[in-house]
Amino acid sequence: MKSKIIVIVAFFAVSCAYSQNLVPNPSFENRVTCDIYGDCPTAPVICIAEFWSSARGIVEYYNSCSENINSPFFGYNIGSFSVPHNVSGNQNAVTGNAYAGILTHLGYNPNNSNEREWLKCKLVSPLVIGEKYYINFKVSLADSANCATNNIGVLFSTNTIYQEVYIPLNNFAHFKTDEIIQDTTNWTFISGSFIADSAYNYMIIGNFFDYSLTDSIFYTDRPIGQIFSHSSGCYAYYYIDDIYVSKDSLINNITLNNEQYLKLFPNPATEFINLTISNIITLPVKLILYDITGYCLKTYIINSYNSVINILEFNSGIYNIQLLSKNKIYNQKLIINH
Repeated sequence: MKSKIIVIVAFFAVSCAYSQNLVPNPSFENRVTCDIYGDCPTAPVICIAEFWSSARGIVEYYNSCSENINSPFFGYNIGSFSVPHNVSGNQNAVTGNAYAGILTHLGYNPNNSNEREWLKCKLVSPLVIGEKYYINFKVSLADSANCATNNIGVLFSTNTIYQEVYIPLNNFAHFKTDEIIQDTTNWTFISGSFIADSAYNYMIIGNFFDYSLTDSIFYTDRPIGQIFSHSSGCYAYYYIDDIYVSKDSLINNITLNNEQYLKLFPNPATEFINLTISNIITLPVKLILYDITGYCLKTYIINSYNSVINILEFNSGIYNIQLLSKNKIYNQKLIINH
């Protein structure tokens, strides 16, 4: 008599009750190529990441697959754009293996004290006038920055924009942080909300305020960043990761990305994943599976610290798993490869 292995799946699936993340490719994992040049006019820019582009200046793109690639940038052979170690410093990604990098101020040009880099994407769908939206993302000051600023924020637009760095700033953002972000070790969680007054299609991240309206801290003991080693003055440079825009207020809970709390095995997976939840988390919990665009595919109610989930119904690709427990969200990336 043949024995049978019976797997008890300690969860049940429900419909997606949480609003979609309107930011496509929110952690920059999906890329056109690992070649940091790609089809972009200058390397290594953000257009390599699907759905993303620069709105002002040249936004850099970092990915672990670029480990052995060096790039001549403005005539300088400056080194790697990998993750975690790269030309701008050393930082692990919040989710997956990629993030972006922007200048919030560059003071080396005496003719333009408002040089900035803005990061832009087209939203999955336009914002609805009169609806309240919650926004959050993570930033980390790069090790190579010799200056830190406040005013890192978000601007929404009905049309796509690109501004040359010499164009005057409008001194407006839909929300921004008043705090000067100085942490180079950890990721700082920035969150806010606003009521849409137009059917905005685009989101831009950066510093939208003149230097005279921007607070900064200068580190005299820190050498200026390698990218601008030929310059002087304030060089404030930040990594950006995990960007969310949603009508769901839960996205502004504390977000953690640590295998200490949530483990997936195998990963990459083909048919099933074994889900292990730390026993310091109180059950039951909600587990949400998102695709790379931030669209909610399925929500599970988990009643056990060890579960097995069938993933055959989902296409091969990169997914984000979120575990919701009280006021915390635990993130893990899942790769499905049938």
